[in-house]
Amino acid sequence: MLSELKTVFVDESGYTGGNLLDESQPFQSLSAVCITEDEAAELINKYFPTHQGKELKYIQLKKRETYWEPLLEIQKVLLNEYNGISYVVDKKYVQLYLLLDNCLEPYLHGIGDTDYYKDGQNFALASMLYCYAPTFWGRNEFDELLYYYQRAAVNKLDLNVNILVEHARSIVSKKQECFEFLVPLANRNDEVINSILMPEQKNDISFPLLIGLISRVEDDMDTNYIVNHDNTENMKNYRELLDVLIGIDDDFEIFHSVHNTMKYPLKINKVEECDSRNSKGVQLADILAGAIAESAKVLCCLKESNNYNEQIINLYGEHNLIYQIPRRDPEDFEEYKGSDGERAIEFFAGQVKKKNN
Repeated sequence: MLSELKTVFVDESGYTGGNLLDESQPFQSLSAVCITEDEAAELINKYFPTHQGKELKYIQLKKRETYWEPLLEIQKVLLNEYNGISYVVDKKYVQLYLLLDNCLEPYLHGIGDTDYYKDGQNFALASMLYCYAPTFWGRNEFDELLYYYQRAAVNKLDLNVNILVEHARSIVSKKQECFEFLVPLANRNDEVINSILMPEQKNDISFPLLIGLISRVEDDMDTNYIVNHDNTENMKNYRELLDVLIGIDDDFEIFHSVHNTMKYPLKINKVEECDSRNSKGVQLADILAGAIAESAKVLCCLKESNNYNEQIINLYGEHNLIYQIPRRDPEDFEEYKGSDGERAIEFFAGQVKKKNN
């Protein structure tokens, strides 16, 4: 019976659509918690007994110092007792990752080099450029490259692509360190330009976020379950992606990293939407998502720390937290040893094509 299935509530924080360079929201997070509505209501009544209003919203709760201790306590309970999981990403880093995905990989694939995604080389390259390209090329040149790429990728206009190409040429002409990664773009390689202009190529990070989160949820679930999320516009894109994932009925396994292996078909039985004002479970997922995004800002010195937010990260164990941030240590990429992104991309492309047909 569907009523007997466990429910995983999911919510997000920091979603800005195709604008991944929004300085006010540099991190995007997606969180999940496996709990019943009755259990969620009990927790809310226990930790926020004096709260007035129909809905708990993290953005409001964190403003009141009297709520800091209850916020830490309820997150601890959700993470330790209700399989709470959060995935947080640095959006500027992922914007660079997407730039390389569309401005370098298509060229490499065209000349027969299919190792770009193997063993996490794509993440390693994006991390290296994120950390050092501003020094090699100049901070303004680096930031403008990301901005021009984002605009071209979102608007799909030839004019914006031309501006991006000219900026890449300017960087390449100075022949500073690592300029060669921009040569295919500067030379207007056909595969590169077509990839940027392809309507299916969205400047959006919802899919990798969802894949990472659901893979961890799948590890925790020993039976079929329901995913329930808020019916906001921000969650609409996740819903569409979930529909693709649960529609996969092929037996297939994808190794993304030592922390992320997906086996299909998934155990998700169905996806439900709700008004968060009527769902205590979604409200608790909102607390996890909002808090981990705030914690990331504090850890990166983008937000002033206080007695509350500096403690959030300490609530998480290795299994509760997934993150995608630039890394300087080559050993950090050992977790991707054996991964094959090319195979995963081909698999998902085939599933989307099958669904559309």
